[in-house]
Amino acid sequence: MPATIETAPNGEAPGGGSSVLLSVWQVSFIVAYFWAIGLYVYSLVLHRRNRQQLQHSKTHQSSPDIESKTHEPIETTALINGDKSSSNASKMTGVLQDFWSTPLVRCMLMDQQAVMDSSGMLLHMVEFGTILVWFFMCDRTNMFWQSEKWYNRDLFWFLFLCLTLVALGSSLQPVRTPLLLNRPQTEEWKGWMQVLFLLYHYFEARELYNAIRIFIAGYVWMTGFGNFSYYYRTGDFSIGRFCQMMWRLNFLVIFCCIVLQNSYMLYYICPMHTIFTVFVYACLGIAPQLNKSP
Repeated sequence: MPATIETAPNGEAPGGGSSVLLSVWQVSFIVAYFWAIGLYVYSLVLHRRNRQQLQHSKTHQSSPDIESKTHEPIETTALINGDKSSSNASKMTGVLQDFWSTPLVRCMLMDQQAVMDSSGMLLHMVEFGTILVWFFMCDRTNMFWQSEKWYNRDLFWFLFLCLTLVALGSSLQPVRTPLLLNRPQTEEWKGWMQVLFLLYHYFEARELYNAIRIFIAGYVWMTGFGNFSYYYRTGDFSIGRFCQMMWRLNFLVIFCCIVLQNSYMLYYICPMHTIFTVFVYACLGIAPQLNKSP
């Protein structure tokens, strides 16, 4: 069910606002977003209550004897619980048991200790969800004014020159790696190309279209070269490493497609990186014993 915006014949939303029909994926995102907010607030409440209990217990400790007595059953209980937990942990085997013991699933089950331990992760989830909500408000509603892109060649190159001078004065450093196309060098090139990508799309500098196509091809090639160097040097073809790479390449795009209801091919650079990574992984992962054979 795609998301649609009902508009009047003159292009404005009826009644001066906007009527947005949300898709199932967008509703799921909203539910997960508010769930993360609720759990994060709950973790703050638990941390505050825990601090208050610690302060209250310290005020009631009047002598070392009482303190040792009060701690003795706790330590005994902790040892007993530790033995029980270790014995229970030895019995929990298999993928399903490991899945149910993950912090995120324990938070979903409202485990107080897991919620307290995962407060940092919950904060990151709330921040990420807030950024996506901001994307939706700016791009899919009439809450903010929209304007046409305006390109000025002098302003474009002035901003690029200012950034170049700042980078030259702050980030210039020697590299001791003598290898050709070493990682610091390729990452430096990728960074400059990303700056040009952003400026190109922000100003819609059409006169740089051909140069940007060449930069994109070079960027994708360097990604493939970096993956080839890693797999050829380490021989690490584990599924976990491959899934981590796929996640890093696509997680932001996937969430943008869910929230904004855009096509995956709209973010064409990510499919290009993904397919090149799959090709390199397949070429070197199939019969890896032949990679270094003469």
